[in-house]
Amino acid sequence: MLLLLISEHLCGPLFSPNDGLHRATLRERERERGERERERERERERERERERERERERERERERERRHQRAFAKFRRSRTHARTQHSATLSPEPTEPRRPVELGECVAHWETLVCQVSSFSDTYSDT
Repeated sequence: MLLLLISEHLCGPLFSPNDGLHRATLRERERERGERERERERERERERERERERERERERERERERRHQRAFAKFRRSRTHARTQHSATLSPEPTEPRRPVELGECVAHWETLVCQVSSFSDTYSDT
């Protein structure tokens, strides 16, 4: 008994009428702490999902840029190829030097182009 009195004096009462209330409060605090932790975890998960979405968008943009570069390179190669093929068909022999072009031929060619462009613009200017 003396030991019980000394321990209660040093440590506080071993049994208290508020023990049930104290345990309920502890459980409530533990539950709230768990809810806060779950909410933080949900927020972290949402942030990770937003970061993944941003990364997917960056990857789509990089892929779009790569496709554009490939298409542009293909276009340039085809245009270069078409020009070399076209010039090859104009010259009778690749080893033969080209003949000089007369000024009259150039003027006639430009007049033809101007007529075609003006005809095109007249046709489509009303739309």
